[in-house]
Amino acid sequence: MQEEYGGAQDVMMMVEEEELDPATKRQVFISLLEEKDVNPFNTWETEMPKIVHDPRYSMLKNTKQRMEVFEEWTRARIAVIKEEKAQQKKEDVPLPSLTIPQISKFQKKKQKVYPVQLLIVQPKEAFLRFLTEKADTKEYWFEFRKKNRKATEFKHWGTEKQKEDLWRDWCARTKMSREKREAELLSWMRTLKGSKEEIQDKVRVDVRYWALGDDKDDIVRDALRGRS
Repeated sequence: MQEEYGGAQDVMMMVEEEELDPATKRQVFISLLEEKDVNPFNTWETEMPKIVHDPRYSMLKNTKQRMEVFEEWTRARIAVIKEEKAQQKKEDVPLPSLTIPQISKFQKKKQKVYPVQLLIVQPKEAFLRFLTEKADTKEYWFEFRKKNRKATEFKHWGTEKQKEDLWRDWCARTKMSREKREAELLSWMRTLKGSKEEIQDKVRVDVRYWALGDDKDDIVRDALRGRS
């Protein structure tokens, strides 16, 4: 999730604005459209009030430029939405929970064949692992999606909105202090019910776990000691 602009950041942005090249200014304006939940099916006049008070609005110097970028963005965004809906219609066979010995038997049936790595782990877990390996907090969502939309881990979990929300959550958490990330995970884990194995399954599909870093397994293991 990109940082909000305000106060001293507004001044800094105004100073640095002239140093940015046109392509970067367009990207900053597009990030504004993405983050303010602008509806691509509405007109410029309808959606403009959502963004006009944000400092990034002035990245493009006149209304003509803003409307041109807005129209380009809406066309691209609508295409993504239509692609997502078409993909969802194809994925009408639910992903079963299989043990490794069952995989070959399942793949022989006349059902949709999922990649083996997604049959061994949950698709959401695979997507979260993929985020930790590929996501860059300096990028915008549309850049991350463009580079990775054909990856198996990207395609086989969630709607477009779910992917974007999880990406934004991951980016925001990785910007937190290490202590705060750990404290939030442990606080959340204390609310979970079930056996150690059940809690571990829940933890492994939660962004708080994946945002921790390399020693996340040790932290979870220590937190589960003494629980039945």
